[in-house]
Amino acid sequence: MTSSPATQGTLSKTDRTRLRLVAAVRKELEGSGSFNAEKVARRAKASTATFYNHFESQDEAFDAAYRALMDDLVRHVTDGLQVERLLDVGLETFAAQWVAGCVRFFRSNSVLFALSQAKALSSAAVREVYADSEKRAIDHCERFVRLGQSARLFRAGEARDIARAMMILSEGYNNPAVLQMAPGDALHRELGGVIARLLENTDA
Repeated sequence: MTSSPATQGTLSKTDRTRLRLVAAVRKELEGSGSFNAEKVARRAKASTATFYNHFESQDEAFDAAYRALMDDLVRHVTDGLQVERLLDVGLETFAAQWVAGCVRFFRSNSVLFALSQAKALSSAAVREVYADSEKRAIDHCERFVRLGQSARLFRAGEARDIARAMMILSEGYNNPAVLQMAPGDALHRELGGVIARLLENTDA
């Protein structure tokens, strides 16, 4: 579970402590690729006993960190795919900004994504979180596509399929070559162009 600072003010002390622990797990993983209860507790300004009050094992703590990451990813999709923003900047700029935003997100969480992909082979919990998060992201993207089609900004077609294609393309940005690209370089322009061409209504 993740939350904004405003939301955290309404949470119980127990929930706030859990959030700090989950955030600490994520920071430890991104910093070193591993974590243990002692390091996480220290970073979260809690005790090791508190860690085990919230998580029966390090595997459970990892799963909680992954769930928080995927909640953040869905929030990224929800915040980023807004027709109002598209209307403000135009399709080409919007597509370039979408690509850049996805790359920043994947870059800042690259270690946890890599570890979770490896763990998915043996963890039903990781696979379940991924499937649920993917569905939520595609649901929002489908809504975005339908709104764009209604405004004649996007091409005709099955909105669900277009949304799935856009999400699959976006997942591909978690690629070493893409993560190393500079904003505005040739690769960035090409990737933005792919998204623009996927959505563009050439009949408008």
